[in-house]
Amino acid sequence: MTAVTVPLSETVIKKYLKGRDSMAINELRDSHSRLRIRINRSRTGGTWYIVLYEQGKSVWKKLGNYPELPFKALEKRLPDILERYALDDAALTDQWVKVSGLLLWYQARLKGDRQITDKRKVSVVSALKCHLLPKLGDLNIKDLDRAVIDQDLIWPLQADYSASFILQVWGILKTAVRRAHKLKLIELDPLANLKLSDFLVAKPKPKPAAIRPDYAPKMITELERQEWPARALVSLMLLHGTRIGESRKAKWLDFDLINDYWHLPVENVKTREALRLPITPTTKLLLNTYADHQKQNGCYGVYLFPSSKSKGWSESKAGKVVRKVSEGNWRAHDVRKLARTEWADLGIDYHIAERLLNHKMSKLDQTYIHTSTEKAKREALERYHEWLNDQGFKRMINQDNTETIPR
Repeated sequence: MTAVTVPLSETVIKKYLKGRDSMAINELRDSHSRLRIRINRSRTGGTWYIVLYEQGKSVWKKLGNYPELPFKALEKRLPDILERYALDDAALTDQWVKVSGLLLWYQARLKGDRQITDKRKVSVVSALKCHLLPKLGDLNIKDLDRAVIDQDLIWPLQADYSASFILQVWGILKTAVRRAHKLKLIELDPLANLKLSDFLVAKPKPKPAAIRPDYAPKMITELERQEWPARALVSLMLLHGTRIGESRKAKWLDFDLINDYWHLPVENVKTREALRLPITPTTKLLLNTYADHQKQNGCYGVYLFPSSKSKGWSESKAGKVVRKVSEGNWRAHDVRKLARTEWADLGIDYHIAERLLNHKMSKLDQTYIHTSTEKAKREALERYHEWLNDQGFKRMINQDNTETIPR
């Protein structure tokens, strides 16, 4: 039997089933997991297996037949399959020898986790591929200790990266190992008693805000020179302190201009908690003016910021727009920080500001904060928007920009 290791996908499987140059290949091994597919003699399909390790030996477990069970469906179920075998069979404890096996398992499990945003998944996979796998992948799990972590991971990272970035990478490693231990895939957690402070003296520091409240008038003047899509995106973030991902995905149906609420659905919000923000007269003026400009240019549709593929702007597109507006002097998150800073200066209650930002509440806050905050949130935004109007925001909305909206 001739096997080949490849990154499995529907396209790759079909290529090896029908390709003339691959007729001698009758087994495909996934390079990212322990999935295997053995191609049948007629080359019309095959049988799925997962390879586990029991007492030092490879054990093949049949999962189903292809194409009745397509790759995408199996890939989504893979974390649950691994978990089931881990919990049902104590012999699978310590099934990995190398750290790479554990990290690749965590990467596969991550793909099917609906509680984690796509952006976060990309960040974690990048850390796994660029740092954790190259630096620790070839080590034995049982050899992970303080000295090895310091020599092979933390010390090389600190030469090129900030303490904040190293904290992110360390957190991913700790989470992967802890998850595997809880599921009894490894007998001991070698990192259980280790903290980043064991290796680094410098503590991660939050980045200072790039936009101070006294810069707001100049920022608003700069917005006047922008085409309406860019002006509207930054304005939406400035008015509400929303994240760029929450703002760029906004649909016109999300805005209830009768009851005056902006509804941010769960799938658009980083914390996976739906958010409802009051719409003030200033916000309504922005939305109505922007809608008129879209209609005049034939761009009014489902999304506030439509792309050529009938979807909202991509993360890359929105990021480029913000960089163009700021000329590289500030980022989208700095607009959010500006709003939060001014809310504090205006004396807005801390918990109201946190609810506006949709930060996750602590268990203590969840226990003691029961009262409705809708009225207080509206009053807070109205006060803040009055301050923005004093800086020239309403003038900026009314300022005529005859440039067409790019499609």
